[in-house]
Amino acid sequence: MFARLLGLSEAGHPFNSVTSTAPVVTDMDLDLLVDEVPAPVMNSRGQTTKDDRLLYYWAAKSFFTGVGTIVDGGALVGSTTTALSEGLLANTMVSDPAQAILVYDLFTDSHDGYSANLLRGWFGETKADDTTEYDFEGHFRSATAPYQHLLRIHKGDITAIGYTDKRPIEVLSIDVAKSADIMRYMALEFFPRLAPRSLVLHQDYIFTYQPWLTIAMEKLEDLFELVYEVPTQCTATFMPRKPISRADVELRLESDYYSLKNASCLYRALERAGTPSSKLYAMASISYFYHVMGRPAAAKRVAMRMYEQFRLNPELIDRTELKHLLQNELAIDYKSAQIAW
Repeated sequence: MFARLLGLSEAGHPFNSVTSTAPVVTDMDLDLLVDEVPAPVMNSRGQTTKDDRLLYYWAAKSFFTGVGTIVDGGALVGSTTTALSEGLLANTMVSDPAQAILVYDLFTDSHDGYSANLLRGWFGETKADDTTEYDFEGHFRSATAPYQHLLRIHKGDITAIGYTDKRPIEVLSIDVAKSADIMRYMALEFFPRLAPRSLVLHQDYIFTYQPWLTIAMEKLEDLFELVYEVPTQCTATFMPRKPISRADVELRLESDYYSLKNASCLYRALERAGTPSSKLYAMASISYFYHVMGRPAAAKRVAMRMYEQFRLNPELIDRTELKHLLQNELAIDYKSAQIAW
């Protein structure tokens, strides 16, 4: 079901002599990791599933060669960083892992922001009376204390910091592209630094509320191959087909790419989705896209088709993010015996 990682062209790349025999990642690879993965990977706090963490651990342990870097773009309080770090420590190909992982995050949120409220709940904190910005860097550093020698931490806006390391990127985790503009920036500034044999881990790709990720990668489809999707949520894995230049991205990803004119990209992604979960959330993402683009009837029609095709029921919806989409965004009474758009 998943494409093989065959010999990609490395012409013109400064590291074109580097080869690797790392295996293709499959469900079997991750299934077998469960018996060996260190407890901190599975037990770390974060907005990641166990499938996500297994994939991140695998990428650092079995794919990364040490020639380039691992970029953890959007670390929150360290679940992806922990998985990558433990994988790197278990990697027998890398002799000197010092500062191999480059971490990016604002490590702050507005006083009443989503992340601030979520983290206060996790750590049993009380909301302050003032409007002081919520800073969670301390939680990140505490969670990743055993791995500090592996990390180079960048605190701040990634679009202002950029990528300045001389090494290419072998593993790029994107959980920072919380807007269409940031996704375009990542494509323009980070994709050209990818090693010919590298991975892009899109942490929120199998997810309802960031359809710009899907549109961007579909617009770049001739430059990237989708090679793996976790069985549940949320990470999809891509590999470059060839070295990528900034001009390549500019040609394909215009500044207004996140618009109705590119709705067809979402349908193409739905067709190529390889797991039941990715198909379900691809359809949910189409519904949400139409909603934010001011097409309420289209949004409800897609949502109802999703409801029927996947034989959804109220109990299942109540346990997932689909409840927010149907009830809060689309104002659909999904518990009704008769649902119509």
